Formats: sequence, C-alpha cells, structure tokens
Amino acid sequence: MPPGVPSASAWVKEALPLLGQRCSDTLISLGLEASGRAFHRLPETQPGLLLMETPASDTTLPAFIQLSGWGKANDVPLPDVVLADLNSHRLLVEDLGPDTLHSAMAKDPTAPWGMRAFETLLRWQHAARLAPPEGAPHYDDERLSLERGIFGPWFCEGLLDLTPPEGLLEASADVLEAPFHRAPQTLVHLDWHGRNLIPQGDGTVAIVDFQDARWGPLPYDLVSFCWDAYAAWTPEDYAPWLAFYQSRAQALGLWPEGYDADFKGDFFACGLQRSLKVLGIFARLWLRDGRPTHLPYLAPVLRRLEWALGEWGLAPALSAWVTATLRPRFDAWSQAHPSGAGNP
Repeated sequence: MPPGVPSASAWVKEALPLLGQRCSDTLISLGLEASGRAFHRLPETQPGLLLMETPASDTTLPAFIQLSGWGKANDVPLPDVVLADLNSHRLLVEDLGPDTLHSAMAKDPTAPWGMRAFETLLRWQHAARLAPPEGAPHYDDERLSLERGIFGPWFCEGLLDLTPPEGLLEASADVLEAPFHRAPQTLVHLDWHGRNLIPQGDGTVAIVDFQDARWGPLPYDLVSFCWDAYAAWTPEDYAPWLAFYQSRAQALGLWPEGYDADFKGDFFACGLQRSLKVLGIFARLWLRDGRPTHLPYLAPVLRRLEWALGEWGLAPALSAWVTATLRPRFDAWSQAHPSGAGNP
C-alpha cells in the first residue's frame, strides 16, 4: 500500500465500529487472485464480512460496487458491498461462504454442481437481458487488442525465449476473435469458473470477482467454465451441462433460433482465444510480479490448447507451430523448472 495508507488490520479496526461490528485482531488471508486482488476473512463478524483489497492500478472498484447493486436489485446472487473506501482501494463485502465450487465438487462429486452453476449463469444473463447494468462496457476491438498482446510477449518470448513467426498470431486472431463480432451478445463475467463460484446453503451458487463484466459473445462464459484452467473436465464431463444450458437458454429467449449450427465453432474459438490469454497471464504473474503460484497450471492449459486446435481445426498454421516448435520449447523449459511446471 502507498505511504500513509493504514494496514489492513488498522483499517478494519477503524471501519467496523461504523457498522456496529467487531472482529478479532487476526484477519484470515485468503490469498491473492491472478488479478492481484487480496481477500481477508473477518472473524466474528455477524453477518460475515470479507475485506477486499486491490492494487492502486486497479480501477474496477466502482464497477464492482455498481454491479453489486444491480445484482441485488435483479435477484442475481452477488455479494453486497457493505463499506467502500476508494482512496485506500478497499471494500468490505458480504462473505458468501468458505467453500468454492471447486472444493465443493471435490467433496461431493455426485452432486449436480455443474447444473447448479449453469442455473446461476442463466440468472445472470437473463437479468442482464431484462435490466442491462448501467455502464457495462463492450468486448470491443481495444479490449481484444489488449488481450491479443499478452500471449506472445509474456508466454512465448518472456518465458520460453521464443519468437512466433511474423504474422502468425495476428492471422490466427482473425479467426479466433470472429465470435466477438458475430455471436449472440450477453453480459460476460469474463472469469467465470469454479474458483469464482460459491455454493450456498440452499444448493444454489453465487458469483464473485465480477467487476470486469462486459457485453460479449454468449459462448465465452460457457467455455471459461468448461475449460477451467484449474480443472481437468473433459467434453464427456461438460456435455450434459451444455445441453442443460442450451435447453434453458432457449426457453428464456437467450439462445437465438438457428444458433445451434454456429455454436460449437464459436465455443472453440472463444476457448482458444481465452487459453492463449491465460497462458500469457500466468507467465506474466511470474515474470513481472514474481508470483510462481500459477506456473503449475501452464501445462494443463497448453495441453487443452493443443487438443482444441486439433479438434476443431480453426487455426491450422497456429496448431502446426504449437506442435512443432512451441511444445518442444515448453517441454525443455519444464525440465529446467520442475518445481514450477509440475501438475497442480
């Protein structure tokens, strides 16, 4: 934190009396997200509260606050913001529970958590259709260009010391970004996966980390969940979830008539675009921020990228280069960095 900004514990001590609350001096750190946001559980608060801290460079707190209010007004399960201090980049928010969907699925793999997660996504999308949140931006060319510039510099050149052939990534982007212009539009969470979904006592699933939401292609959040970077779900695992979603989305008017024929191609294109971005982000966390936490997930994301490139054939030149050049270079890097490249 910048000079003059109180520590988390000191800030909480000053803030809680304003709410008629108290907690012990020890905050329970929940760690950093890939974005750099940090969360702390506040023991003894009733109802339970979390402290969310963001880097000074993070400008999304107003969007978080606005979307939280939108969710409350439209029966979308998002945490309430209880107190905001934009000067110190801190929020006190409703604590939705200690477990993520990932941990819940591990504890009870027979429960229909995938269906419940997609029910929540449908609530989010349907509410956005009926009452669009004010100020939500679009997944425009500027955003796509920003994301396009992550994979090459950080994963290929920064981590692997490998320069892609001139024009390869740009030509592939023309294909992989097509759904962002042509697919049905909805409110995209942008990072909708098992770590950002919180099971509730009534069997439903709530949503966190939603401040980057923007209008974009309908398949984006679907593939974010099904190709979760932190999970090893296969097409056999997620096919029933997609079938359930499609049926419900059609009934709610979210799935346009005739979209069945284009959906799978858009699904794969969005997944490939996202996978390239994720590889770059995870490499950047290590190279720029000194955080090795996400290095073990590089290998499974790359394996899924290779599978998806071969399965749908959307970018054959990129697929050939990944197989012939990038894969051997990554394997060599993995052998030289076994602690960072092992399976999570």
